[in-house]
Order: sequence, then C-alpha cells, then structure tokens
Amino acid sequence: MKEGRSSQPLVTNSVKPKRISASSAPGVGAARFNLLWKTAERIAMANSAGYYLEATTLIESLVADRLEKRVQFLLADHAEAESKKVFREARKGFAELGTLTKLLSTLEKDEALRASLVVIDEWRRGRNKVIHQMAKLGDTVRDTWDERLANARKVAARGISVLCEVDLVDRRLSHDGRGVQFASATCPNALEPLGQAPCDWCAPGSAARARSTVRPRR
Repeated sequence: MKEGRSSQPLVTNSVKPKRISASSAPGVGAARFNLLWKTAERIAMANSAGYYLEATTLIESLVADRLEKRVQFLLADHAEAESKKVFREARKGFAELGTLTKLLSTLEKDEALRASLVVIDEWRRGRNKVIHQMAKLGDTVRDTWDERLANARKVAARGISVLCEVDLVDRRLSHDGRGVQFASATCPNALEPLGQAPCDWCAPGSAARARSTVRPRR
C-alpha cells in the first residue's frame, strides 16, 4: 500500500435520511435559510472562479430541495400517498431531480410550475452531460477540453436562471397556494448572492404581508 493512504474501509450510511420541515423542530427554518444562503454564495463564488461543475452540482441540489418541498406538500393529503411506494419514498425526501420532475408532472396542477418542469428537465439533461461526460471520449463525444469547459459554463449560467425561476414560482405558491400565508425557505433573500431580488411579499409594510399571518417557512 502506498504511503499516506488510509487502510480503513470507506464507511457509508445505508439509511436514507428524511427531509425535515420547519414545523418539525425549533430552529429548522433558520437552519435551512442559512444553508440555502451559504449554498447560493458558494455557487456564485464557484461560477465566477470558473468551477462550473461545482456550481452546477450545487444548483441541482437547490432546485431539488424546492421541488422536494412541493412534492411533500402535494402528497400530504393525497389519497394514494401511503399505498404507492413511489409516493411513500417521495414523502421522505432526498429524491433525485429526475424522480421529482416525473412525480410533479403527474401531481402538479399549477401551470407555471408545470412549465418550469419542462425547463428543469431540459437543463438536467445538459447537467448530466457536463457532470458525467467531462472526461469521456467516444464516437460522438469528441469535444476538446476548451469546448467542454465552455459548455459547462453555459450549463452553470442556465442553471442559475432556472433556479431563480423556480424560486419565484415557489414563493408565490408558498404565499398564496392554499389561502394561508407561508414563507418559502428562501424568503426573504436566500438567493440574493445569485442576483435574485428579495421577496416582495416579505418586504416590511407590503400589502400582501399585512393581509395574513406569517406561518413557518418550508
């Protein structure tokens, strides 16, 4: 064995974690907001430094988190939430982005979010190419390194745009989705490092805020 390498086996946790909401325990909402902010900051730093694969990976995580929340909300009162395995697993959280878009294409009724799902899925395919084919050469994959890097830059930039679009829809659904006002986990400004404007609804003195009581962020 080469010097410096650990002889200890890689330990993995086979138990899939479950997503927790702000209502499940004190401090979860604040912890999630801080994590989203730090992730957005890291995306901005990585993108500006040319670390496009890192930026793309983190963007996917944020998009998945927002979709995951929506899936859990829609399944909360769904008649088949417990009878179908795919629904039971989705309610736990930590699902892959492709799984979430497929589920929402069936469950979602909001037209804006349904339109966003098409955009997300298109971006996801570009993301897969960047992440999984960056170092591979094939009969139809002959791009130079510079061409691959240029494509990775485009995918990261597009991903930021897609994320911000999803966030805007999520804010609206969180605040007005069922006649009760909830603050989104990104409210008021978790994605500000990526150029996203603060939430209008959360602004002090806004008419929408005055009409309802703020409920836990999700």
